[in-house]
Amino acid sequence: MTQPRKKRKIQYFVPLDKITERAAEWIWKPWLPIGKLCLLDGDPGQGKSLVTLDLAARISQGRSFPDRQRNALGPANVLLICCEDNLRDTVLPRLQSLGADLSRIFSYQSNSTKSIPNALPKFPRDFRKLESTLRRTKARLVIVDPLLPFLSASTNGITQQSVRKVLGPLARMAERLQVTFLFVRLLNKTNGKTAIYRGSGSMSILSSMRSALLIGRHPHNPEKRILAPVKNNLTAEAQGLQFVLQSKAEAVNVKWEGKVNIRANELIGDFKSLPPTEWLRGFLSDKHFQSKKVYEAGLKAGYSSATLERAKATLGIKSKAKRHANGRIVWYWLPPGEKDFPWEEICELGFEHNPHD
Repeated sequence: MTQPRKKRKIQYFVPLDKITERAAEWIWKPWLPIGKLCLLDGDPGQGKSLVTLDLAARISQGRSFPDRQRNALGPANVLLICCEDNLRDTVLPRLQSLGADLSRIFSYQSNSTKSIPNALPKFPRDFRKLESTLRRTKARLVIVDPLLPFLSASTNGITQQSVRKVLGPLARMAERLQVTFLFVRLLNKTNGKTAIYRGSGSMSILSSMRSALLIGRHPHNPEKRILAPVKNNLTAEAQGLQFVLQSKAEAVNVKWEGKVNIRANELIGDFKSLPPTEWLRGFLSDKHFQSKKVYEAGLKAGYSSATLERAKATLGIKSKAKRHANGRIVWYWLPPGEKDFPWEEICELGFEHNPHD
Protein backbone atom coordinates (compact mmCIF):
# COMPACT_ATOMS: atom_id res chain seq x y z
CA MET A 1 0.00 0.00 0.00
CA THR A 2 1.46 3.28 -1.07
CA GLN A 3 1.99 5.93 1.52
CA PRO A 4 0.13 9.21 0.94
CA ARG A 5 2.39 12.00 -0.16
CA LYS A 6 3.23 14.52 2.44
CA LYS A 7 2.26 18.00 1.50
CA ARG A 8 5.28 20.16 0.93
CA LYS A 9 5.29 23.20 3.13
CA ILE A 10 5.47 26.43 1.22
CA GLN A 11 7.68 29.05 2.78
CA TYR A 12 6.55 32.62 2.28
CA PHE A 13 9.60 34.31 3.71
CA VAL A 14 13.37 34.35 3.38
CA PRO A 15 16.01 35.54 5.87
CA LEU A 16 17.82 38.58 4.56
CA ASP A 17 21.21 37.01 5.28
CA LYS A 18 20.42 34.51 2.48
CA ILE A 19 20.07 37.29 -0.08
CA THR A 20 23.14 38.49 -1.98
CA GLU A 21 23.52 42.25 -2.10
CA ARG A 22 23.85 43.78 -5.57
CA ALA A 23 24.86 47.31 -6.41
CA ALA A 24 22.64 49.30 -8.75
CA GLU A 25 23.79 49.21 -12.37
CA TRP A 26 23.36 52.00 -14.85
CA ILE A 27 22.89 52.70 -18.52
CA TRP A 28 23.66 56.33 -17.66
CA LYS A 29 24.46 57.19 -14.03
CA PRO A 30 22.57 58.68 -12.21
CA TRP A 31 19.85 59.20 -14.82
CA LEU A 32 18.92 55.76 -16.21
CA PRO A 33 19.31 52.70 -13.94
CA ILE A 34 19.33 49.25 -15.54
CA GLY A 35 16.27 47.09 -14.94
CA LYS A 36 14.08 49.92 -13.64
CA LEU A 37 11.19 52.17 -14.68
CA CYS A 38 12.11 55.81 -15.41
CA LEU A 39 10.08 58.89 -16.30
CA LEU A 40 10.65 62.05 -18.34
CA ASP A 41 8.19 64.93 -17.77
CA GLY A 42 7.76 68.23 -19.58
CA ASP A 43 5.41 70.61 -21.35
CA PRO A 44 4.76 70.28 -25.10
CA GLY A 45 7.47 71.62 -27.37
CA GLN A 46 10.33 71.35 -24.88
CA GLY A 47 12.21 68.59 -26.73
CA LYS A 48 11.25 65.53 -24.66
CA SER A 49 10.87 63.16 -27.59
CA LEU A 50 13.99 64.51 -29.25
CA VAL A 51 16.06 63.97 -26.10
CA THR A 52 14.86 60.36 -25.84
CA LEU A 53 15.87 59.78 -29.48
CA ASP A 54 19.24 61.42 -28.81
CA LEU A 55 19.77 58.93 -25.99
CA ALA A 56 18.62 56.07 -28.25
CA ALA A 57 21.13 57.14 -30.91
CA ARG A 58 23.97 57.30 -28.37
CA ILE A 59 23.12 53.89 -26.94
CA SER A 60 22.82 52.32 -30.41
CA GLN A 61 26.36 53.43 -31.23
CA GLY A 62 27.88 53.05 -27.78
CA ARG A 63 28.72 56.77 -27.72
CA SER A 64 29.26 58.80 -24.55
CA PHE A 65 26.32 60.51 -22.86
CA PRO A 66 25.46 64.26 -22.79
CA ASP A 67 27.60 64.86 -19.67
CA ARG A 68 30.54 63.14 -21.46
CA GLN A 69 30.19 60.08 -19.26
CA ARG A 70 31.50 56.95 -20.97
CA ASN A 71 28.90 54.49 -22.24
CA ALA A 72 29.76 51.33 -20.31
CA LEU A 73 27.24 49.19 -22.25
CA GLY A 74 28.88 49.61 -25.62
CA PRO A 75 26.55 49.53 -28.65
CA ALA A 76 23.15 48.23 -27.50
CA ASN A 77 19.63 47.83 -28.85
CA VAL A 78 16.63 50.10 -28.21
CA LEU A 79 12.89 49.45 -28.58
CA LEU A 80 10.51 52.34 -29.39
CA ILE A 81 6.82 52.27 -28.44
CA CYS A 82 5.47 55.49 -29.95
CA CYS A 83 1.96 56.53 -30.95
CA GLU A 84 2.20 60.26 -31.74
CA ASP A 85 5.24 60.91 -33.96
CA ASN A 86 5.17 59.32 -37.40
CA LEU A 87 8.01 56.84 -37.90
CA ARG A 88 8.66 57.66 -41.55
CA ASP A 89 8.62 61.46 -41.57
CA THR A 90 9.58 62.31 -37.97
CA VAL A 91 11.27 59.56 -35.96
CA LEU A 92 13.43 58.12 -38.75
CA PRO A 93 14.80 61.49 -40.01
CA ARG A 94 15.57 62.54 -36.44
CA LEU A 95 17.46 59.33 -35.67
CA GLN A 96 19.41 59.59 -38.92
CA SER A 97 20.33 63.19 -38.14
CA LEU A 98 21.43 62.13 -34.65
CA GLY A 99 23.75 59.48 -36.11
CA ALA A 100 21.88 56.43 -34.83
CA ASP A 101 22.70 52.87 -35.84
CA LEU A 102 19.23 52.08 -37.20
CA SER A 103 19.92 48.34 -37.23
CA ARG A 104 19.89 48.48 -33.42
CA ILE A 105 16.67 50.47 -33.00
CA PHE A 106 13.31 48.69 -33.28
CA SER A 107 9.70 49.87 -33.41
CA TYR A 108 7.12 47.82 -31.52
CA GLN A 109 4.31 46.96 -33.94
CA SER A 110 2.24 44.30 -32.16
CA ASN A 111 -1.17 45.92 -32.67
CA SER A 112 -0.46 48.07 -35.71
CA THR A 113 -2.69 48.02 -38.77
CA LYS A 114 -2.70 49.91 -42.06
CA SER A 115 -5.14 52.44 -40.63
CA ILE A 116 -3.35 52.72 -37.25
CA PRO A 117 0.38 52.17 -37.94
CA ASN A 118 1.59 53.05 -34.43
CA ALA A 119 -1.09 51.42 -32.26
CA LEU A 120 -0.07 51.03 -28.64
CA PRO A 121 -0.08 47.65 -26.90
CA LYS A 122 -2.74 46.86 -24.31
CA PHE A 123 -1.78 45.38 -20.98
CA PRO A 124 -1.97 42.93 -19.35
CA ARG A 125 -3.13 41.30 -22.62
CA ASP A 126 0.13 42.07 -24.47
CA PHE A 127 2.67 41.38 -21.70
CA ARG A 128 3.75 38.11 -23.33
CA LYS A 129 4.15 39.75 -26.73
CA LEU A 130 6.27 42.51 -25.24
CA GLU A 131 8.49 40.14 -23.27
CA SER A 132 8.97 37.99 -26.36
CA THR A 133 9.91 41.10 -28.35
CA LEU A 134 12.41 42.21 -25.72
CA ARG A 135 14.05 38.79 -25.67
CA ARG A 136 14.25 38.62 -29.47
CA THR A 137 15.55 42.17 -29.96
CA LYS A 138 17.80 42.06 -26.85
CA ALA A 139 16.82 45.69 -26.22
CA ARG A 140 18.39 47.37 -23.18
CA LEU A 141 16.25 50.52 -23.32
CA VAL A 142 12.50 50.79 -24.06
CA ILE A 143 11.13 54.27 -24.81
CA VAL A 144 7.36 54.66 -24.36
CA ASP A 145 6.22 58.00 -25.79
CA PRO A 146 3.82 59.14 -24.46
CA LEU A 147 2.85 57.32 -21.26
CA LEU A 148 -0.79 58.28 -20.68
CA PRO A 149 -2.25 56.93 -23.95
CA PHE A 150 -0.22 53.79 -23.26
CA LEU A 151 -1.94 53.47 -19.86
CA SER A 152 -5.37 54.52 -21.15
CA ALA A 153 -5.24 51.82 -23.83
CA SER A 154 -4.69 49.27 -21.08
CA THR A 155 -7.06 50.43 -18.32
CA ASN A 156 -10.43 52.03 -17.69
CA GLY A 157 -9.22 55.34 -16.33
CA ILE A 158 -5.88 56.29 -14.86
CA THR A 159 -6.45 55.46 -11.21
CA GLN A 160 -3.93 54.36 -8.62
CA GLN A 161 -5.11 50.76 -8.86
CA SER A 162 -5.14 50.63 -12.67
CA VAL A 163 -1.69 52.24 -12.91
CA ARG A 164 -0.18 49.66 -10.57
CA LYS A 165 -1.91 46.90 -12.50
CA VAL A 166 0.20 47.87 -15.53
CA LEU A 167 3.39 49.34 -14.09
CA GLY A 168 3.84 46.69 -11.38
CA PRO A 169 4.25 43.79 -13.84
CA LEU A 170 6.36 46.00 -16.12
CA ALA A 171 8.71 46.76 -13.22
CA ARG A 172 9.12 43.03 -12.60
CA MET A 173 9.70 42.43 -16.32
CA ALA A 174 12.32 45.18 -16.38
CA GLU A 175 14.11 43.61 -13.41
CA ARG A 176 13.90 40.11 -14.86
CA LEU A 177 15.24 41.08 -18.30
CA GLN A 178 17.54 43.87 -17.07
CA VAL A 179 15.81 46.33 -19.39
CA THR A 180 15.27 50.03 -18.64
CA PHE A 181 11.88 51.58 -19.45
CA LEU A 182 11.78 55.34 -20.11
CA PHE A 183 8.26 56.79 -20.18
CA VAL A 184 7.47 60.27 -21.52
CA ARG A 185 4.71 62.27 -19.83
CA LEU A 186 3.17 65.74 -20.14
CA LEU A 187 2.84 68.12 -17.20
CA ASN A 188 -0.58 69.06 -15.88
CA LYS A 189 -1.81 72.67 -15.82
CA THR A 190 -1.83 73.08 -12.04
CA ASN A 191 0.24 76.07 -10.89
CA GLY A 192 1.79 76.56 -7.49
CA LYS A 193 3.06 73.01 -7.06
CA THR A 194 6.58 71.64 -7.06
CA ALA A 195 7.88 69.50 -9.93
CA ILE A 196 7.14 66.24 -8.16
CA TYR A 197 3.38 66.99 -8.26
CA ARG A 198 3.18 68.47 -11.76
CA GLY A 199 2.99 65.30 -13.85
CA SER A 200 -0.31 64.29 -15.44
CA GLY A 201 -2.27 61.34 -14.11
CA SER A 202 -2.14 59.51 -10.81
CA MET A 203 0.60 60.15 -8.25
CA SER A 204 1.20 56.39 -8.28
CA ILE A 205 2.89 56.85 -11.67
CA LEU A 206 5.77 58.73 -10.08
CA SER A 207 5.81 56.33 -7.12
CA SER A 208 6.47 53.45 -9.53
CA MET A 209 9.53 55.13 -11.03
CA ARG A 210 13.06 54.75 -9.66
CA SER A 211 14.30 57.81 -11.57
CA ALA A 212 12.22 60.79 -12.73
CA LEU A 213 13.45 63.64 -14.94
CA LEU A 214 12.05 66.95 -16.15
CA ILE A 215 12.73 69.09 -19.22
CA GLY A 216 11.90 72.80 -19.23
CA ARG A 217 13.11 76.13 -20.51
CA HIS A 218 15.98 77.86 -18.74
CA PRO A 219 14.31 80.28 -16.27
CA HIS A 220 16.46 83.19 -17.47
CA ASN A 221 17.17 82.27 -21.09
CA PRO A 222 14.14 80.75 -22.88
CA GLU A 223 16.25 79.77 -25.91
CA LYS A 224 17.92 77.11 -23.77
CA ARG A 225 16.43 74.00 -22.17
CA ILE A 226 17.40 72.13 -19.02
CA LEU A 227 17.20 68.42 -18.22
CA ALA A 228 16.95 68.13 -14.43
CA PRO A 229 16.28 65.30 -11.94
CA VAL A 230 12.97 65.25 -10.07
CA LYS A 231 13.58 62.15 -7.95
CA ASN A 232 16.07 59.31 -7.68
CA ASN A 233 15.64 56.32 -5.37
CA LEU A 234 19.06 54.80 -6.01
CA THR A 235 21.71 57.50 -5.67
CA ALA A 236 22.29 61.23 -5.23
CA GLU A 237 20.68 63.51 -7.79
CA ALA A 238 22.77 64.95 -10.60
CA GLN A 239 23.17 68.57 -11.64
CA GLY A 240 20.96 69.78 -14.46
CA LEU A 241 22.18 69.59 -18.06
CA GLN A 242 21.67 72.48 -20.47
CA PHE A 243 20.91 72.04 -24.17
CA VAL A 244 19.61 73.87 -27.22
CA LEU A 245 17.63 72.62 -30.21
CA GLN A 246 19.32 73.13 -33.57
CA SER A 247 17.89 72.74 -37.07
CA LYS A 248 19.86 70.41 -39.32
CA ALA A 249 18.64 69.74 -42.87
CA GLU A 250 15.11 68.35 -42.50
CA ALA A 251 15.46 67.49 -38.80
CA VAL A 252 16.24 69.02 -35.41
CA ASN A 253 19.27 68.08 -33.31
CA VAL A 254 20.16 68.42 -29.64
CA LYS A 255 23.30 70.34 -28.73
CA TRP A 256 24.34 69.71 -25.12
CA GLU A 257 26.12 72.54 -23.32
CA GLY A 258 27.18 71.05 -20.01
CA LYS A 259 26.08 71.10 -16.38
CA VAL A 260 24.15 73.90 -14.69
CA ASN A 261 23.10 74.38 -11.09
CA ILE A 262 19.39 74.62 -11.88
CA ARG A 263 16.80 72.39 -10.25
CA ALA A 264 13.54 70.97 -11.51
CA ASN A 265 11.35 73.35 -9.48
CA GLU A 266 12.92 76.30 -11.28
CA LEU A 267 11.74 74.94 -14.65
CA ILE A 268 8.01 75.00 -13.94
CA GLY A 269 7.56 78.74 -13.44
CA ASP A 270 6.83 78.53 -9.71
CA PHE A 271 9.95 80.37 -8.53
CA LYS A 272 8.17 81.94 -5.54
CA SER A 273 7.91 78.51 -3.92
CA LEU A 274 11.71 78.31 -3.79
CA PRO A 275 13.72 79.62 -0.84
CA PRO A 276 15.50 82.85 -1.88
CA THR A 277 18.91 81.19 -1.56
CA GLU A 278 17.87 78.48 -4.03
CA TRP A 279 16.43 81.00 -6.46
CA LEU A 280 19.58 83.15 -6.31
CA ARG A 281 21.89 80.15 -6.70
CA GLY A 282 19.99 79.11 -9.81
CA PHE A 283 19.87 82.63 -11.24
CA LEU A 284 23.64 83.04 -10.93
CA SER A 285 24.49 79.44 -11.77
CA ASP A 286 26.44 80.07 -14.97
CA LYS A 287 26.64 83.82 -15.56
CA HIS A 288 27.59 87.14 -13.98
CA PHE A 289 24.74 89.65 -13.73
CA GLN A 290 24.66 93.37 -13.09
CA SER A 291 23.43 93.91 -9.56
CA LYS A 292 20.45 95.93 -10.76
CA LYS A 293 19.47 93.05 -13.07
CA VAL A 294 19.55 90.68 -10.10
CA TYR A 295 17.24 92.98 -8.15
CA GLU A 296 14.86 93.37 -11.10
CA ALA A 297 14.62 89.61 -11.70
CA GLY A 298 14.27 88.93 -7.97
CA LEU A 299 11.44 91.44 -7.66
CA LYS A 300 9.57 89.74 -10.52
CA ALA A 301 10.03 86.41 -8.73
CA GLY A 302 8.66 87.90 -5.49
CA TYR A 303 11.85 88.63 -3.52
CA SER A 304 12.64 92.05 -2.06
CA SER A 305 16.09 93.66 -2.28
CA ALA A 306 16.63 93.01 1.44
CA THR A 307 15.72 89.33 1.00
CA LEU A 308 18.19 89.02 -1.88
CA GLU A 309 20.94 90.70 0.16
CA ARG A 310 20.41 88.18 2.97
CA ALA A 311 20.48 85.29 0.49
CA LYS A 312 23.64 86.73 -1.06
CA ALA A 313 25.36 86.83 2.33
CA THR A 314 24.22 83.30 3.18
CA LEU A 315 25.65 81.93 -0.07
CA GLY A 316 28.86 83.94 0.21
CA ILE A 317 28.27 85.55 -3.19
CA LYS A 318 30.76 88.28 -4.10
CA SER A 319 30.18 91.60 -5.83
CA LYS A 320 32.78 92.99 -8.18
CA ALA A 321 33.08 96.19 -10.19
CA LYS A 322 34.20 96.39 -13.80
CA ARG A 323 35.19 99.48 -15.73
CA HIS A 324 33.68 99.37 -19.21
CA ALA A 325 35.16 100.91 -22.34
CA ASN A 326 33.16 104.12 -21.87
CA GLY A 327 34.69 104.56 -18.42
CA ARG A 328 31.49 103.67 -16.57
CA ILE A 329 31.90 101.45 -13.53
CA VAL A 330 29.27 98.73 -13.20
CA TRP A 331 28.80 96.38 -10.26
CA TYR A 332 28.15 92.67 -10.86
CA TRP A 333 27.16 89.70 -8.72
CA LEU A 334 29.38 86.69 -9.35
CA PRO A 335 28.21 83.05 -9.44
CA PRO A 336 28.52 81.24 -6.09
CA GLY A 337 32.11 80.22 -5.41
CA GLU A 338 33.68 82.64 -7.92
CA LYS A 339 35.88 85.50 -6.76
CA ASP A 340 36.71 87.27 -9.99
CA PHE A 341 35.66 87.88 -13.58
CA PRO A 342 37.05 85.90 -16.48
CA TRP A 343 37.59 89.23 -18.25
CA GLU A 344 41.01 90.83 -18.39
CA GLU A 345 39.94 94.43 -17.80
CA ILE A 346 38.90 94.59 -14.16
CA CYS A 347 38.54 97.56 -11.87
CA GLU A 348 39.80 96.39 -8.50
CA LEU A 349 37.40 98.18 -6.14
CA GLY A 350 37.08 95.41 -3.57
CA PHE A 351 34.23 93.06 -2.88
CA GLU A 352 31.84 95.33 -1.00
CA HIS A 353 28.59 95.88 -2.87
CA ASN A 354 27.64 99.43 -3.81
CA PRO A 355 23.97 99.75 -2.80
CA HIS A 356 23.47 102.78 -5.05
CA ASP A 357 24.43 101.02 -8.30
